[in-house]
Amino acid sequence: MRISTNKINWVDVVLLVIIASLSFMFIPAWLPLLRKGWQLLMLASALILVFRHNSINQRAVIALFLYSLVVVLNAMSGDLYIGSPANAIYDMMMLFVSSSLAFYCTVNGNLRFVKVLITITFIALLFEMVASFIVLEVNPGLIRGLYSMAKQEGDVSLMYEYYRMGIMDYNMAHALPLLIPSLICRYKEGRVKEKVLFALLIAVCILLTWLSESATALMLILLMVFLGVLVSAKASFRKQAIIITIMSLLTVALLSNDFVLGGIFDTAEVIVGDESIYAEKIEELRLSFMEDQTIGDMEGRFDRYGQSARLFFDNIFLGSNQMPGRHSSLLDKLGTLGLIGFIPLMLFFINQIKAIWRTIVPSRRVYYLECVIAAFLMLLFKGMWVWPIFFFLFMLAPSLLIMPQTEK
Repeated sequence: MRISTNKINWVDVVLLVIIASLSFMFIPAWLPLLRKGWQLLMLASALILVFRHNSINQRAVIALFLYSLVVVLNAMSGDLYIGSPANAIYDMMMLFVSSSLAFYCTVNGNLRFVKVLITITFIALLFEMVASFIVLEVNPGLIRGLYSMAKQEGDVSLMYEYYRMGIMDYNMAHALPLLIPSLICRYKEGRVKEKVLFALLIAVCILLTWLSESATALMLILLMVFLGVLVSAKASFRKQAIIITIMSLLTVALLSNDFVLGGIFDTAEVIVGDESIYAEKIEELRLSFMEDQTIGDMEGRFDRYGQSARLFFDNIFLGSNQMPGRHSSLLDKLGTLGLIGFIPLMLFFINQIKAIWRTIVPSRRVYYLECVIAAFLMLLFKGMWVWPIFFFLFMLAPSLLIMPQTEK
């Protein structure tokens, strides 16, 4: 590992501001200049190419370029899912910035930069937890409601009025499960004061996920907690991989079966009691997960998955320009891009994750494996192709795992 302990410079400061502005909406809510995500990503890309080019993973970038070329050509040919070439370029920059800064955080970078990045992130999450809890007391369901409103109306101006109050963005809730394995790793290895800190951060992530009313994110974060407790650095990697595989398959089965999920919610309501303040929240979670089946004219989740799959099988190699189900990021990509675009995308992920994997000490690698599984389960079951997921997957989770172990 060649990471240094030099002071952060002006490039680091600008990159930290960009990362924070893309991740925590209360910042651009107060500073309108930072609201254009594509401008921030363009500036970050330029800074990386000029000042941080040693951190670029060449193999991953070649695969990303091939994927992006297919996406841009699809957009130019009228792909309804991608929309415009500008959206395709935004997609490319989002993956490029997050993956390139991954190397800067883990191998070729600055330990001070990593520490500041981690500190900013967790202070912001703590602030959003407190603010969200207060705002949701008056406006229950607002986090999910703002996301639905923006998705239906395409107007984000109203959202910033609430983001100014500090509430968490709905997209962020779906990235939080990725942090849990790294936090549990640091909790297990830390001294008493550090155990208290990381236990608090785990609780913050769980509570924020609960407040978001996303049942998928909540089930995934509980899986990550359970796996984090089960795995041990002392056990063989093969044994840990078997445990993770079994639990991941079980989670896939649960997320794919509405009858089983309904039974889980029923049991939870019995446990907390009808008069409990949590009973209403459990019912809200049930409705939020089942919303796609019961409200309006929306198709069921599996109809949407099937819609994306049918687009793929109609044209396996080139994909389709038709609108996919928009409920599974991976299936949507497969259906609209075909193998010609999906294979380079998977090669990008494989090369990037393998490179990060090598920077983590062997005893901690199993925790990063859990982060990767959490990311791909989220991308499989939700249409959440968003910055926070790639920020946590490529940058923050590995940063926590490459930090030197505290001597006890």
